[in-house]
Amino acid sequence: MAERRKPQEAPFPSRIQPMVPAETNQKPFRSNLWICEAKWNGIRTIVFIRNPQDIVIRTSSGTNVTENFPEFAEGFAMLGQRGSMILDGETVSGEGKSKVDLNAVFTRFKS
Repeated sequence: MAERRKPQEAPFPSRIQPMVPAETNQKPFRSNLWICEAKWNGIRTIVFIRNPQDIVIRTSSGTNVTENFPEFAEGFAMLGQRGSMILDGETVSGEGKSKVDLNAVFTRFKS
């Protein structure tokens, strides 16, 4: 019987291209098999979590904005205890479920 070799671990990337939506001519649909992302009117960010102490937040163009969002570090550090991961999403600012303040997000990115 052949000996099973452990798969080689790929190096953790420092940058990736964000996922982007594609246009379609299809009509909207509802299905439990699909998850759709709402447009929150924020700024696209990608979070690289190697471990609880190594967290980097980048914009879709690759700019490091980690220092602009120090309060995110604690939450992402908790996720990092489960292992390395990359999160691709939108950073928003607002109150409640429906009031989003895009200017507040831009102010944080420029600080």
